[in-house]
Amino acid sequence: MKALVALVSLLFILSSCEKEEPLYPPSVQGTLVAGIGKDYRYSVYFNIEQGSFVRSVEHDKWSLSFSSDEADSLISLNTGNFMSAKNSGDTSFSAVVDTLAGIRWKYDFPTGEKNRKALKFALNESKKASKLVFVLDLGFDADGNTLGYRKFQLLKVDLDGYTFRYARLDGSELKVVRLNREDNKRRIMYDMRSHQIEDIEPSTDSWDLCFTQYTDYDLTVEGDTLIYLVRGVQTDSKRHSVFLGENLLNWDNLQLSDILSKPFSVAENAIGYDWKIYNFDLARYVIEPEMIYIVNTGLNGYYALRFVDYYNDLGERGFASFEIKGL
Repeated sequence: MKALVALVSLLFILSSCEKEEPLYPPSVQGTLVAGIGKDYRYSVYFNIEQGSFVRSVEHDKWSLSFSSDEADSLISLNTGNFMSAKNSGDTSFSAVVDTLAGIRWKYDFPTGEKNRKALKFALNESKKASKLVFVLDLGFDADGNTLGYRKFQLLKVDLDGYTFRYARLDGSELKVVRLNREDNKRRIMYDMRSHQIEDIEPSTDSWDLCFTQYTDYDLTVEGDTLIYLVRGVQTDSKRHSVFLGENLLNWDNLQLSDILSKPFSVAENAIGYDWKIYNFDLARYVIEPEMIYIVNTGLNGYYALRFVDYYNDLGERGFASFEIKGL
């Protein structure tokens, strides 16, 4: 009996020392639909590993987001509202009273790059508050109503969070806010109309894809910048990278070995919106079936994604149908 117990114990020890096999991500069967709505009202968050949607929330319910990461302290505009900002170059809050004619509006670039944020100069080179005053155009809500202007000044940034103030351009509705970082959030969203933090983006590790409206750019043949709203997919550049296999990958026979040496992008708009194009003859969007996206989720592995439609059964746009499978 003792020999049997010793043998079982030895086998248990040996098995516990074996290397664990990697967990291969499961395939999600069937077609999924991310409905941002025919008026593009919603931001819809999707968890790839679980194959499920974790939140749908109206995209216009916040104005600014503040990074919870102590390393960057990024402040971002709600580009889904077509927000923009102007740097007054002045640190006197009371001196800024209008929309600063002659100064160009700045937008957040859709890649999420730090140096292409409209409010990047709210921090100085030492990563402290510069106390420069910015004029914000809050853009439009989901119904197309203009949201007006505010002036904004970052007063302090530290390891725990941010202190800032804002008001209407005439100085009314002045608010001074202390906002703390949160460990389980990528960023904290604050709304200048409700004057409070809004629970918009889910906890950091609970989502992978955000189907939403946001601001993007293009260049004309003359070299001018064309700024417009698009509807597409965003990712978190710190957790995800994406490879687009346009005309390079076969969906049915796709293997992990096909993509491991490919160049992946960490841009937040690497999936973006151009998996669909507008067909003027048909007066509707059509899907580009050859555009297969590979999403590297880090610990949860690689997934292949392709889109199959942009309309629901009623013929309403804003309902992105897609397929996704683990590699």
